Amino acid sequence: MRFTLFASYAVVLLYVINARKLLNTKWLLRCIGFTYAWIVLGGYIGMFFPEGSLKYTVGLLLPGSLASNEYIFQLFTPPFAEIQEPWGVDEPFYRPSAPFLYANGWGAAIGILIPAVIGVAAAQRNLRSKVLLVLALAAAVPPMVQSTNRGLLLGVVVAVVYVAIRFFLRGQLLLFLGIVLTGAVASATLVSVGVLEGIVERQDAVDTTEGRGNLYLETWQRTLESPLFGFGAPQPSYTSEIFVGTQGMLWSLMFCYGLVGCGFFFYFLSGILIRTWAAPNASALWLQASIVTATFVGIFYGLDRHLPIIMLLAGFLLRERYAQQSNYWKPAPRHRYLLNTAVLETQKAKHLRSEQ
Repeated sequence: MRFTLFASYAVVLLYVINARKLLNTKWLLRCIGFTYAWIVLGGYIGMFFPEGSLKYTVGLLLPGSLASNEYIFQLFTPPFAEIQEPWGVDEPFYRPSAPFLYANGWGAAIGILIPAVIGVAAAQRNLRSKVLLVLALAAAVPPMVQSTNRGLLLGVVVAVVYVAIRFFLRGQLLLFLGIVLTGAVASATLVSVGVLEGIVERQDAVDTTEGRGNLYLETWQRTLESPLFGFGAPQPSYTSEIFVGTQGMLWSLMFCYGLVGCGFFFYFLSGILIRTWAAPNASALWLQASIVTATFVGIFYGLDRHLPIIMLLAGFLLRERYAQQSNYWKPAPRHRYLLNTAVLETQKAKHLRSEQ
């Protein structure tokens, strides 16, 4: 199953890169926005119907021999929310997860897509589209609060810091200050609506930090027993009910495919960032920040179900970067105007000196 998943993701990447005429820039940007909206909708479904599950799907066609397998059954009938009832709490934690199997999967998807949606908004030419996308970003706040997801917030912070630093290094100080001020307002808003309070409350009830640390240590130690090829799949832990080779793409690849396979995967993601480093405008930079976020959250969360989104973003950026003529991969109009003005002023100055 894992092999077919990775093979299908490679097909998605190659198709997006090559189908330039069929999948034009406008269509792909809309696709990113639609994917984000669908996952936000899943968050609201998880909030209002936490005990429900997605039953009426292709899973109904599964033969009994497959449907009776608990893992396969969960894949085809994912719950709308992950319900956690730790000992000692007054009420259980209802964490939205639809359309993913776990709440962390939902949080990772939102964390990866928020920078991409900002990039889509930056690429829009009309004010109405920009306003709708900003409202869509705001719409994700309630399920984000309900999810109490630390990795989601950390991923978004990484993306914002990355873009802010890139703008600062380019000398685009107005954009840099705009991000700083917007980030400060957004942070204050999230604190006021109780995001951090919910995270702290759940962490006090279920302290997963120490457990994850022990699991990561065991994963590393057991990976060294088969460092080249790994063990092929997660295996039971010696000390925890959670399987070794889970709780993060980094650890999953390391344990299942060895240090070689893990190295190749992150080399692939870093190669995309290096090749598209120029990112000549705000939209491209925010889309690139989504891949930065994916690389970061891969330390804590699995990315198996998120790779189609990552491949769509990567394929789009790569094809625009290497296209002979791309209306997308070029500086914003204002930057082009300033550049042309500077060139004209330089030429005028040279002409005046030559006359003198």
